[in-house]
Amino acid sequence: MKSLKNIVRYISQEFHNKTYFRQVLLYYIVVSCFTFLIFSILLLTKIQQENNRTILNFGWQNIEQAMSFNASSLHDIATYAYQMLDEAATYKLLYSDTFDLQTSIASREIYDRIQSSNSMITSLDFINFSTGTVLTKSRRMSLNEYYDKDLLEYIDTLVPSRRPVFYQPRESYFSGNHTQTQRVLSLIFYINRRGALVINLDYDTYASQINLARNSENMNLIIVNNNNFVMAASQDDYFMQNFSDNPLYQEILRQQTDTGSFTWQSDTGTQTIMYQKNALMGITYISVISPHKAYSRSYLFGLTFRYSIVYILVTSVLSLLASITLYSPVRQLKHTIHIKELLPDENDGSTRNDFELIETAFQNLNEKYTALKQVRHTFEHQREQKLLRLLLEQSSAAIQPNSEDFLVLDNSFEYENYMVFVVNVDMPSDAGQKNDISIIKFLIENVTLELMDEIAEIRSIETITPRVLFLANFAEFDTRRREQFLAAARQMQELFYQRGQFQIAVGFGSITDALDAISVSYETARSALDTGMFHARNSIVFYDEMQMPPFDKQTYPFAIDSAITMAVKNTDTIALDTALNHFFDVLCTYECDQIYRHLLHLDDALQQFEHTNSLNTLYTENDLNSQPRLLSEYKEQFQNRCYNDIQALSEIKLHSHTKDALISQVQSFIADNIYNANLSVIMIAEQVGLSVNYLRNVYKENTGESLSNYITGCKLEIIYELLAKTDTPIQEISDKLGFATKNYFFTFFKKHTGMTPNQYRNQNK
Repeated sequence: MKSLKNIVRYISQEFHNKTYFRQVLLYYIVVSCFTFLIFSILLLTKIQQENNRTILNFGWQNIEQAMSFNASSLHDIATYAYQMLDEAATYKLLYSDTFDLQTSIASREIYDRIQSSNSMITSLDFINFSTGTVLTKSRRMSLNEYYDKDLLEYIDTLVPSRRPVFYQPRESYFSGNHTQTQRVLSLIFYINRRGALVINLDYDTYASQINLARNSENMNLIIVNNNNFVMAASQDDYFMQNFSDNPLYQEILRQQTDTGSFTWQSDTGTQTIMYQKNALMGITYISVISPHKAYSRSYLFGLTFRYSIVYILVTSVLSLLASITLYSPVRQLKHTIHIKELLPDENDGSTRNDFELIETAFQNLNEKYTALKQVRHTFEHQREQKLLRLLLEQSSAAIQPNSEDFLVLDNSFEYENYMVFVVNVDMPSDAGQKNDISIIKFLIENVTLELMDEIAEIRSIETITPRVLFLANFAEFDTRRREQFLAAARQMQELFYQRGQFQIAVGFGSITDALDAISVSYETARSALDTGMFHARNSIVFYDEMQMPPFDKQTYPFAIDSAITMAVKNTDTIALDTALNHFFDVLCTYECDQIYRHLLHLDDALQQFEHTNSLNTLYTENDLNSQPRLLSEYKEQFQNRCYNDIQALSEIKLHSHTKDALISQVQSFIADNIYNANLSVIMIAEQVGLSVNYLRNVYKENTGESLSNYITGCKLEIIYELLAKTDTPIQEISDKLGFATKNYFFTFFKKHTGMTPNQYRNQNK
């Protein structure tokens, strides 16, 4: 017990009498606790951020998984359905005016083929508006008997299109002789007003395959179709829900981008929303993430506070022991200093503390450490590089023209004129000859400094992939110095091309007499480099030599644009070449940014022309962003594109001259096969090798009469002649012209003449 009291007394005396001991103890405690507190807060905040990022990634993964599933399964269903729609049997089933035994047999095969193409398909409805019937798996019914009147009303509002349409999810559909309750999602193929194909998908199978069960209580995935109805969702409450008036969905529709995320304030708190809209078939994917209670901010800070209290208590004890240990070397150092007589005797009445005594002892030693000067020089050089980069970036908040740092940097240059120039390296396309870009730029930096050392004072500022920046300082910039810079740049180009087939481009900026204005020289150097690289990959351009009109005069040549599209429209290649040459002659005098904008404008004009004339061209999306870079290559690209458009237009015009021959061929075929029971528009289309719709349109356009009416007229002329001029029995006439039954023949004749065959014979014989 006595020993413990002695230790406490000794520590108390040291704490009150020894400044160093007291400072070490207090500083160690304060710094340690503060450091730990900051570290804990940063660490736990990082944990929260990583947890939120993980949840966000999981949300995007759910969206991507759902999109991938729809892109594969729904796309496969749609593709197979279109293949079946293009078959003659399906066409007859949906759009024919009659329904016979052969069509019934074929319908069963078509139904089974489509249903077996995907496990999600539960049923199909073949709706034929011409005959007013609906064919399901088990029966054929009239439109009045069809159970889903809402579906028919919805189809009636649609415009025929090749794009499939989703119908709102519902809970019942007709099967057999009774109604079964089942959740379905319908896909409508309505490409002709005469009929439609409805494919019903099992909603539960669809939801399970899209794996919505992975979503936790904090995460909800909602899939909305192009009619604003929920196709599938993690929460079953959303089934059959119309999202047209949903505030969250309206906010997503107002977003300018098709993909993105934002925060949303709901009744449960702030939620994170991720979305992907206008995806395949117009589907919108929404991932809603609710706040995660396990890692709230209050919980993290509470945990940090508890650990900090424990740490402070432990640190206080350790700091006391550390202070005793740390002060022992200080006491020994003071003793050594007195022995070496570096300080006066402590009995001289001096009141200086330990720090002052030690500082006095080592004042004379500072002059012996000359190595520190080299360290300072290195530091100053690095600071100079940093200040130059700040000046290039116009970071006036970091360095002011009247600041001490700026004045020191300005005084380090001997002359008053400055010029920034930029060197760009273009790597060879051959992968076997590629080198590390960092090594190439290191060589460029050293070679440039060596070649231009005698022309001006050159300093390397920055290396920006794949460019290197330099600052030149000189007394005056005259013709001789310009030629020296040009010769050095060409020598550098030749050297790197011979060594490794590297293309080097150089852009020299404007001259400035103030160091704080070198950002202007930097911008002009970049403009000179970029504009030069539009014309040649190994260009050398001085900004003050660039002959270009003022920026407000660099307008888009709309007249030349119109001449280009007019030449394509007239299929005039000579006029096209003249207009393109004129267009690119105008663009070559503009700045690089304006050149690129005008190229995009011309691309848009050609797209509109091609869309208007239904042309398939060489154009591919983002073509301007991928290849090429030279203006001559852009010119060749547009020229090839226009030539392709001209060729397509020429083929269209040539094809129009063959329509008269096509009409004659069709009418001749009808005359030769008028007694064939299978004679139809489909049969004729197969004979001439054209689609049914195209054949109908061509015939109607050139004769003013539909092809079906022409066939009907030919048959009626034969019937008129047989009835009026012969005694051929009615049954024989019906069989001869391919009618299935005598009753159908009577119905057909009365529909077009208003009388029965017997009445017509008696009246005209």
